[in-house]
Amino acid sequence: INGYANGNFGPDLNITREEFGVMLSRILESEDKVLNSDYISDVTAEWSKEGIAELVAMGIVSKTNSYRPTDKITRSEVAEMIYNALDLSDFSDYCNLTDLTNSTLDKKIARCCNAGVIAGYPDRTFGGNNYITRAEAVTMLNRVFYKNNNSTKTNIFNDVNANHWAYSAILKASSR
Repeated sequence: INGYANGNFGPDLNITREEFGVMLSRILESEDKVLNSDYISDVTAEWSKEGIAELVAMGIVSKTNSYRPTDKITRSEVAEMIYNALDLSDFSDYCNLTDLTNSTLDKKIARCCNAGVIAGYPDRTFGGNNYITRAEAVTMLNRVFYKNNNSTKTNIFNDVNANHWAYSAILKASSR
């Protein structure tokens, strides 16, 4: 993960669909060939076009006319993208988060929860419609892709201090 040009990470800022998609595509390092048909028309920023198209090529994001790249991403949307990237069929589609229903999406969220990918809030809710912060996003990604990596790196971010709840997760996910 990279921070912003000003040297900040913005741990408590909401992450956009575009930012999360690029983070996920960088981690997955797809070998799938990206076709012209994989590009989504409203993803126009040069830094994100290829990454989002890779997610389409891998079947993680469905091809639609609108990805809404600059919209904030919800906890449910993140969980669904992670679910689509993994094989979690061995995990139960029931968990003890009290705000999950029996919907298809909630069953995916439950499987992510049972796989240890996501966690609910202290009140045992998932808060699927809540926007996710950058710190929460890297914490989820670390649980999946870097769970056995205990190393941390030098803090390169001006706005992340050792007292932040996600300090270790942010450093673990940093590019340097």
